[in-house]
Amino acid sequence: MSVPSPTKTVHLIFTTHWDREWVQSFEQFRYRLVELVDRVFELLAHEPEFIFTFDGQTIVLEDYLAVRPEARERLQRFARQGRLVVGPWYVLADQFLEGPEATVRNLLIGRALASEYGGAMREGYVPDSFGSTATLPALLNGFGIHHANFGRGMTRHDLATGCVFRWAWHDGSSVLAMNRGYGNATGLLISDPAHHGYGDVQGPVNADNAARERAAACIAANAPAFPGTIIYASIGGDHFVPPLDVMTAPAAIARAGHRYVVSTPEGCLRAMEAELRAQGREPTTLIGEMRGNREAPMHLTGVLSTDIALKQKNRRAEVALAGLLDPLAVAYRAASGRSQQFALRRAWKLLISGHAHDSICACSTDAVLEDLHNRLRHVDELITLAGERMLRGVTPAGARDCPRPGVLLFNGQPARGRDAFAALARLPYRLAAPAFYDLLDDAGARIGEAEVVAYRRIDGETSAATNADCARLTCKAPEANLPDEQVYTHLALRGVLDFGESSGCHALRLAPVTQPATTLEASASHLANALVELRVADDGQLSLLDKTTSQHFTHLGWFEDMADCGDTYDYGVLDGDQPVRSFTQAAVSTRLLQCDALSATLEVTTRWRLPTRLAGCGRREQRAVPFSWPQPTEGQRSEEMIEHTLVATYTLYDGMARVDAHVRFLNQSEQHRLRLGFHCATPLAIHAGAHFSSLPRPWSAPDDPFPTRPMLDYLHREDGLAILVKGLYEYEPRVSDAGHELLITICRSVDTIGPAAGNNYDVEHPRALIEHNIDYALFPSPTLADTIHQAAAFITPVLAEGLLDAAAPLPVTQMLRCNNRHLVVSACKRSEADDGVILRLWNSSADAQPATLHWGLPYAACSSVELSEEPSGRTAPEEDSVGEFRLVVQPSEIVTLKLGDVLS
Repeated sequence: MSVPSPTKTVHLIFTTHWDREWVQSFEQFRYRLVELVDRVFELLAHEPEFIFTFDGQTIVLEDYLAVRPEARERLQRFARQGRLVVGPWYVLADQFLEGPEATVRNLLIGRALASEYGGAMREGYVPDSFGSTATLPALLNGFGIHHANFGRGMTRHDLATGCVFRWAWHDGSSVLAMNRGYGNATGLLISDPAHHGYGDVQGPVNADNAARERAAACIAANAPAFPGTIIYASIGGDHFVPPLDVMTAPAAIARAGHRYVVSTPEGCLRAMEAELRAQGREPTTLIGEMRGNREAPMHLTGVLSTDIALKQKNRRAEVALAGLLDPLAVAYRAASGRSQQFALRRAWKLLISGHAHDSICACSTDAVLEDLHNRLRHVDELITLAGERMLRGVTPAGARDCPRPGVLLFNGQPARGRDAFAALARLPYRLAAPAFYDLLDDAGARIGEAEVVAYRRIDGETSAATNADCARLTCKAPEANLPDEQVYTHLALRGVLDFGESSGCHALRLAPVTQPATTLEASASHLANALVELRVADDGQLSLLDKTTSQHFTHLGWFEDMADCGDTYDYGVLDGDQPVRSFTQAAVSTRLLQCDALSATLEVTTRWRLPTRLAGCGRREQRAVPFSWPQPTEGQRSEEMIEHTLVATYTLYDGMARVDAHVRFLNQSEQHRLRLGFHCATPLAIHAGAHFSSLPRPWSAPDDPFPTRPMLDYLHREDGLAILVKGLYEYEPRVSDAGHELLITICRSVDTIGPAAGNNYDVEHPRALIEHNIDYALFPSPTLADTIHQAAAFITPVLAEGLLDAAAPLPVTQMLRCNNRHLVVSACKRSEADDGVILRLWNSSADAQPATLHWGLPYAACSSVELSEEPSGRTAPEEDSVGEFRLVVQPSEIVTLKLGDVLS
């Protein structure tokens, strides 16, 4: 065989792609992980050239050492020699299902863990995520990383530099990126990469002539994708265990007449960058998320809506950690001098351990999904207990002999403004018998009510239990003659409070109950206050009137159902299937549930007969489905029908323009997709929430094979309507015969994992056949910035604790305030080193934004730091006075500041 010219330099990367849990459970995969690492140690000991790249993750080190703790020194030795390459991530997450602050924590945790093993690889290695977010270059730059390698989501472009390009974000950050992933050269080593998992591949497979032929063919096939003489050659695959004769691969390259370097993904891109620079060539620059386009759409998009209950729990935990517990830990440290870093670190690590793409995407076996739901329950339990304990540490003790009872609210979200709240609280004192008390603000105005839900005896266990647990502990009911100061009164709070523009604490007084008149208008078909009016038509469709602008939004909040021939990875189209809409078929009834001075709620019940399943054309019946882009499947929906009851409640609060919606239904059908629908009169520009950004995306055409898009927390329509969501990630801006419609997926019911898992594994316990609880809100929004802040308020809870003396001075009243609403605060946390406070904000606009930050707690100095929390070298914000910092944030920029601790 003739040798291609010119001679290539092949960068050999020996690796594996390690799924922590997927088609087997975590413990089964860990068994295989131990075998893999033991083999890698054997090769490192006997093959001096061998270098192994551990898939960009560090969690594998913890998982391995939990079984083999005696191997720690050996791991450290090889890693510090640069022969075992780890990081920069804790896990290889699905970026679109991991929130922005979780992505930063993922890198912080991975970097800290890797520091014990010689440091992390300085490349944004995400070879198997189902797409990459638009701001990833900025996040990587914030950790000193200027190269990236991903395997999915590349748009189709005619790149002069092949699969290598400059990937940038609007703030000026960029990385040299390569869309190649892993495993493109596994054929160098074995004749059939599909069988790499079955023992060592040796003998005739790697005979000299066959190996040389494969090397020449592999290099010839890969060479056109790369810009110069350097070729990226990744040898590895899913759960790949390198055979003992692994170093025959470089020998085969040499025999084929080429040079080789045993390298790393970072080393290869650095060499390519140097070669391009020497040639005076600049790679093409691309900006935006890597999820493909209409010509080259991203496969595996259905994971955004598989097992929505899992995704809701995950987002709820992320928001509680970043938006509530992180700032509360700052307040707790300021008030008590004590640290809660151990609890926050444990909660973040436990949460992010479930963000691996096959985990959070829910494209795994039933056993794995059970583990993930349990793991999130553990996270929620830790968040609940740690939050209540910290808030108790911030709460003034008060005088037990003369209590002036009240409630302390903690809000971690700046720019919250007027918002509704609901929370549990405990007061360490027995209140008098009335079941209800008024909540009064510091001006004496009634802003809510407190219902006495339980009395519990104070002892060691009730003191340590959470509020929710205490309310259930009927065995702890106090004796009638027990002194009042030895009894907890448990309260359920609800109200509407103007939280203002600052995060921090608010004290409310408890007072005898009154019966204030309501200013709300309410009936079985409409709700209204001074700002908005909601009406429900006979067919269940909503209309919303913004009284301040006279803008009228119609045909909102209906349901659409379609067949789903797909699997956990992809929605599958049934050939000829047409959308079925609730307003054309379902029976709808309405009633007014309640109306008082705080809020009014009406209930809309939709009774809808839907097919029970598909008739012989689902994935399970097809069995051997090829792993290819879904094509319309021939077949039909079953004639057997079953009634579904969807109960939606709509709540309007006094003085608020937001309408909160809750939809509850028991899904009893398989192989279908249920969505919320919102009509648009014209093809409006739509901005969807994203990582440290809001992104406009195009409307999908009828022939678009992958029309759905990712979203995070909200959609903002150009006409001024915002749709806010809790834990829903998939929408479609659809152009159809009915006009322009926004569809948000609230249920996908499928019966197999899908062929992307290697086999078409059955979903034995269909995860969607459960009761679903969906929360969203409608908000007439003047600007995109208003939508972003309202979405944060909608999804972020507050915490409450009882006060013995509501008039006592609070240690933490105002924490953080920003005077420019275009700037969004995403983090207020203790630094990773626990020696200060980290503040992070980003610019939601396309213009530079000047602002003043107000900080209300003690601090030593303010400095500018990177996302990694290392000094940035940039000038610190100007300090006008104590706690007031002036800065200018550039368009799309993410700014991180550090406030040092005051040394005692």
